[in-house]
Amino acid sequence: MYNFVAIFLFIYIVIYSINMVLVLGSYGTTAQGGLTYKFEVPNGKYNVSMGFFDPWAHKDRIEDILINGNVVEKELCPTVKGKVPNKYVAEVKDGILTVRVQKSINGKDKPLISWIIVSK
Repeated sequence: MYNFVAIFLFIYIVIYSINMVLVLGSYGTTAQGGLTYKFEVPNGKYNVSMGFFDPWAHKDRIEDILINGNVVEKELCPTVKGKVPNKYVAEVKDGILTVRVQKSINGKDKPLISWIIVSK
């Protein structure tokens, strides 16, 4: 009944096409419960799609999404909106695409992210 693929980001994959290349990124956490993913990519514009699946269905898991330091989504709740791919456009000028997921001010639980796809 449910068609979804949850790739938990202990190891994650980023794909960008015709340029279809497999890129592994690095990540870090903070005491505030944030996750930062950095990808080395050529300069240019990229489509960034993200999926969120919260197996615990915490309605108090409210998070903000930042790409290259810019807030692209505020107060996203993975239980409500995260089940569909969320798509954003980002421009890379320094060879690094940075995606950060952090707990919103109104959030009561640590953020999560299931997958990221970057396409040129």
